[in-house]
Amino acid sequence: MCLGSRATAPDRGQPGPLCGEILGIAGVEGNGQTELAEILGGLRQPATGEILIRGAPITDKDARVMRQAGVAHIPEDRLLNGVAPDVSIADNLVADRYARPPYTRHGMLSPGAIREQAQRLMAQFDIRAAGVDAPMNSLSGGNMQKVIVAREISADPVLLVAAQPTRGIDIGASEFVRQQLVDQRNHGEAVLLISADLAEVMSLSDRIAVMHKGKIVAVFANRPDLTEHELGLYMLGVKTQSVEEMAA
Repeated sequence: MCLGSRATAPDRGQPGPLCGEILGIAGVEGNGQTELAEILGGLRQPATGEILIRGAPITDKDARVMRQAGVAHIPEDRLLNGVAPDVSIADNLVADRYARPPYTRHGMLSPGAIREQAQRLMAQFDIRAAGVDAPMNSLSGGNMQKVIVAREISADPVLLVAAQPTRGIDIGASEFVRQQLVDQRNHGEAVLLISADLAEVMSLSDRIAVMHKGKIVAVFANRPDLTEHELGLYMLGVKTQSVEEMAA
C-alpha cells in the first residue's frame, strides 16, 4: 500500500508523505471483508496466502504478534472485540501495552502512568466522559469508538485496519473518526478501510479494491469519474477486471 504520487482532494486535506495511503475495500457485506479484517488483526487464521509487514512474514500469527509487527485494528464489532465494557477507560486505553514501561515497573502496574496516558488521549481524541475511571459501558457509542481509535492510533502503527469505523455512531463522531484516518494517511501510514458505507469508501480512499465472493475483482486508482453505479457492477459480480487491469 504505497502510492508514487497523489492528487489533493478538498475533502481529504493535504497529501502527506508518498507512502501514506488509504486503501478502501468495497463490496456487498458478507463477501469476505470481515474475514479479511480479522485475519489481518490476528483474530482468524488464513486458509491460504501470505502476510508481509515491511517484508517480514507474519502469516498465521496471533493478535499479539500482529501488534508487535505494527498492525493496529479497529474491529467491526467494538463491544465484542474492541473494548472490555465493564473496565475503566484508562485500562482500555492501555490494554495493548499495560505490560510495558512506563505502565508497568518491576512487575507492578503503575497507576499514575496509566492515568496520565488516559488523560492525554482523552483530551487529544475528544473523548467525553466523567473521567478516566468511568467504565466503558457508561459511554455513548461515539465516545466508545473514540477510545478504540485513540488506543490503536497511539500505538503508532505502520498499518491501521479500520473495519466499519463509523458504524452506529453519530455524525460528529463519524467525521472525527474519518479525519483521524486521513491524518494517519497524511503522516505516511497505511490504512485499510473496510466499510459498508460506499460514499465513505469513495470519499476517503486513494485506491479502492472491490471484493466479491472472497476475491478482489477490481482495483481503481486516480478515478475521479468513478461512480457508485460502476462500483456496484463489480460488487455484484456483473463485471470483473483482468489481473493486468488490476495491476495497472
